[in-house]
Amino acid sequence: MGFGFMLQFSVMGAWGILPIYLTELTATTPLRALVTGTDFQLGNLASSASSTIEAELGKNFPLPELGPTVYNYGKVMCIFLGAVTGSMIIALFFGPERFHQVIKTDFMIEESDPTSESELTSTIERIQSDKNDT
Repeated sequence: MGFGFMLQFSVMGAWGILPIYLTELTATTPLRALVTGTDFQLGNLASSASSTIEAELGKNFPLPELGPTVYNYGKVMCIFLGAVTGSMIIALFFGPERFHQVIKTDFMIEESDPTSESELTSTIERIQSDKNDT
């Protein structure tokens, strides 16, 4: 039970930051919710085959001492998790980095926004200059 807790704790610690990463990558586009949501759903589509892949890979690691149809799925899950983690590290390493992006865009700023007028103006100017730079 302790190993299951540590596995889940590690998985959520590693993958829990992805929504923030995706939001910062798409910070200046009005379609950022669509892009982030689409990425998550494409991930769900890709991972939907993981149980079938693991079952097929498990046939390569039998446990003959326990029976002819018993397979070592623990080893398969470790290999699968290592491949997924490796591909994520590669994607993060070679992906674009956009730290400290202003999340507010001109279509999000309203009159009821509690920020000061000068801060609001500087934010709008910064967003417009970022759009002109790209």
